[in-house]
Amino acid sequence: MSQKIYIVGDGIVGRMTAITMHDMGFNVTIFNDKQIHKKSDRYFSINLLSKSFFEEYNIWSSILAKGVNSYRKIVTWDNLQSEEVIFESKNINQHNLAYVISESNIMSAIDYEIEKRNSIKFENITTLNKNLDKSDYVINTTNKKNLKIESKKSHQINYAQKAVVMNIDIDNSGKIAYQKFLDGQILGLIPISTKTYNLIWSIDERKIDDLISGTKKEMLNILNTELEEKTGTISDCSTYNLFPLSGYLVEDCFNDKIIHIGSSLHSIHPLAGLGLNMGLQDLFCLTSKIRKNSNQIDKLLLYEFQYFSNSLNKRTYYGINFLKKFYCDYTLPNLREAMLKTFNFNASLKNSVIRFATGLKTKDKINKEVRRPL
Repeated sequence: MSQKIYIVGDGIVGRMTAITMHDMGFNVTIFNDKQIHKKSDRYFSINLLSKSFFEEYNIWSSILAKGVNSYRKIVTWDNLQSEEVIFESKNINQHNLAYVISESNIMSAIDYEIEKRNSIKFENITTLNKNLDKSDYVINTTNKKNLKIESKKSHQINYAQKAVVMNIDIDNSGKIAYQKFLDGQILGLIPISTKTYNLIWSIDERKIDDLISGTKKEMLNILNTELEEKTGTISDCSTYNLFPLSGYLVEDCFNDKIIHIGSSLHSIHPLAGLGLNMGLQDLFCLTSKIRKNSNQIDKLLLYEFQYFSNSLNKRTYYGINFLKKFYCDYTLPNLREAMLKTFNFNASLKNSVIRFATGLKTKDKINKEVRRPL
């Protein structure tokens, strides 16, 4: 008899989990809020591992049909030094570094595949607690509270920042992503069309009120002052959404029969755009372990998953937190410039960082694993 899997959360990671578990022969139920997903203007930078994962389940072709933009280069800089750090896809023999896709596009493509798998069931999340004993395992993909499956957060960080998210219009966006670091601010731009960038602007809480209280014209003046040298003139900007930023990393990937992935396991600063990719990487690692265990979940498999996943997530989490402090702390600028020059001249180190951020290192490591003896 197939194992019964409950999945908590019906976002991108939750629904992808339902598809992967279904295709490995599990009896799958998704517990959600039974709300119709609204079209979202959020954009995600999908890395190469996530793209290949979507391809594996026939989701990528549907995503492409509705429109995808890509970029081949990331340029990072700040005002204190002349040294730029540039990452390019050609350094790792790839055509692109990442693909920029709207949330609604991804969700539509995933839902299309779920509809083909009519044995996937949906239940209201309010019934989860009383039905836990009926499942073999529960995979939690959310940060929901007041559930018996909630993970205990550790390694928590208050970034003391909020993210301002908006779209900006320019003459020609090209296939370049940008990131600029200021004292207490990070401006990250990904191209969503030939003339539009999606901007995620992380700002210290003590500065946020001054920014959002100004007029649109004042906002455009600030944006052009900081970005025009790279992007060209910014002619317009959309209304913005505001999000608080915090970080956490849960070390226990499972507790009894509760398995944690995605938002249940981590939250990270958006400066590298890896949040969703980390959740899909969790799922990729978990499904790869299950396949190597004859499509069955057991405690030994979960310990292997936890060891492997913790190593990846800690490296990403602490690496991103280090970069935020490194760039946003404006002390010792001469030392920072010397370190950046050293990094730029070390092609092997830079390429290793690119391969890790794109997920190619993880994919290679998983694919080299030997099947566990029965």
